[in-house]
Amino acid sequence: MSDNVDPSMYPTSLYRNKLLFPQYLRSENIVTQNVIDMNVEGDWLLYSYIVELDYETFSDMPVGLGNLGEALWVDDDWSSLMPKIVDESRKHGWCVVQFYDVAEDAASPRWRVLSRGSFTDWIKETAKDGTILRLGAKFKWGDDIGNSGEEECLFADNDCFLFKFREGNGQNIFAYSDISDALLDIAFSARQVKGQMDFIGSKPSFKHYKYGQSADDESIAKLDAKIKYVDVSAGIGAPIGVLESIESITDDGVYVVLPIFEKEVEIFAGVTRLPVSYYMGQRTSGGLGEKGETVDLLKIDRKKAALFARYAPQIKTFFYDMYDITIAAELELQQDETLDDVEEDNNGQEDKGTARTGQQEED
Repeated sequence: MSDNVDPSMYPTSLYRNKLLFPQYLRSENIVTQNVIDMNVEGDWLLYSYIVELDYETFSDMPVGLGNLGEALWVDDDWSSLMPKIVDESRKHGWCVVQFYDVAEDAASPRWRVLSRGSFTDWIKETAKDGTILRLGAKFKWGDDIGNSGEEECLFADNDCFLFKFREGNGQNIFAYSDISDALLDIAFSARQVKGQMDFIGSKPSFKHYKYGQSADDESIAKLDAKIKYVDVSAGIGAPIGVLESIESITDDGVYVVLPIFEKEVEIFAGVTRLPVSYYMGQRTSGGLGEKGETVDLLKIDRKKAALFARYAPQIKTFFYDMYDITIAAELELQQDETLDDVEEDNNGQEDKGTARTGQQEED
């Protein structure tokens, strides 16, 4: 490079640990409670694991609701409501669903899902012995067109329901989320490695200009002014005494970064107990061919079943409290016909009932 190039123009890569730098996605308008929401929306691994997986699991009506339950599922649009409930409770550990008694033609929503992003305080009451009781939660919400409001949701109200991903420790944690510090750290690390790959891939090489022996400051200045026009379809002419040669120097860093990226995704897939193919879009588990496809489909199906099993009892309680309907049957996920076909073609190597009983699997 010539002597007048500013070294600060070259990029510097930094590793940011989310424990030390929680607002990994920075915004002037961001608030602390919404950091996790921004990170899930902005990270392709976390987005797939939370939003996409929840939609795939709960967008279809479960089996076992009964005729009346199925009608109410459609009327209150549970295919949209349930993924939102699971999104929020898996991100933050809990959420509150507030139903509204509105006319069919009213512009107000039938329900609203409230969580950490709009939470302001708990509604509390002191018992006679001085024990503080948690009765509900307060929220402030707003939408994209300027509407805003405040909610006071009481858990004992038949129009308000509390959903938890997992019960807290009874001391300082109200409810555990499905996103741990370890999971966030792996996702952020993979994102940074991928960002480095994208940078290297967009600029895989640079030109090395070798000045000739007779090059002086004036000729170098003129040459540098013309260099910016050089690309794959245009060049420059200069005396060999001023410009000896132009060489293309490739950046082989991608060959170093790519295995690291693949390993990070493998670790993330292992922590989430989903196959790498769920994130990479290609069958990689269990070897090549049909067996690998079968293993991947079974892993995804079992993950959905395990996730569904956490919320099925809460759905049954909800329907009893809200609609006065007792669901006696065990709720089950709609079975994927493609999965059944693959299992049948696998000559009994995987038992078809395994995917269904897999809902007992702990995450």
